[in-house]
Amino acid sequence: MASVDRSTVTLRILGDDLDPAEVTRLVGATPSGAARRGEPILSSLNRTFTALTGRWALRVRELAPGDLDTQIREILDRTTDDPAVWHQLAQRFECKLVCGLFLRTGNELATIAPDLLGRLGERHLRLDLDLYTASAPRDPDSLDGTRH
Repeated sequence: MASVDRSTVTLRILGDDLDPAEVTRLVGATPSGAARRGEPILSSLNRTFTALTGRWALRVRELAPGDLDTQIREILDRTTDDPAVWHQLAQRFECKLVCGLFLRTGNELATIAPDLLGRLGERHLRLDLDLYTASAPRDPDSLDGTRH
């Protein structure tokens, strides 16, 4: 079985009263994109959207072939490991790791190491897996948190 053709990983923190500067301070990393609710967002396709909720996103580089372990580890290593901070964030906001898995064929493999699953659980991070088949059109805005 072949590995996933390509993968993307983004940490997303969402909430109506989210203040991107506060989340940046708490998480200890500079976001790839952030906005308060109601602010305009310029998408990667050069379209302007209005943020329906506050958003903070940290995206790491796309990898081909896909390598979720490397991407997830990079995000976790760039952010705080303080459980109190993650507990506070999870109490106030929707916190998740969004993984885009791009398949070339109908049967490809992606795995996540047990230590990483444990680190995600300690941070109260939900794991979302978005699967894209070779025939599905790619919408980069759905991956960078612009629409979610």
